[in-house]
Amino acid sequence: MATKAYSDGKSDAKPRQTDAKARVTLPREFADSLVVVERIDEFEVRVRKVVAIPEREAWLWKNSKALGAVMFGLDQAKEGDLVEGPDVAADLAAFGDED
Repeated sequence: MATKAYSDGKSDAKPRQTDAKARVTLPREFADSLVVVERIDEFEVRVRKVVAIPEREAWLWKNSKALGAVMFGLDQAKEGDLVEGPDVAADLAAFGDED
């Protein structure tokens, strides 16, 4: 089968032959990536790169108020809008008098 590149208006596409187990080689940009293969219909699938979020951290992405607060804090930090940290030496000295 002759292969000829064509464009669908969004990206360059090239016919690829599946093997006997229905596997196909993706473009190099997908190497070492986590992907989701979504069946659109019986003739089409969509392959998308994804990022996995650990289950114990997923709550943040589901809680828009908490996520907004974290993003606001990160923006403040980028702008250098920081506060003084605790005086650890003074705190330790206060506990040093106990025997």
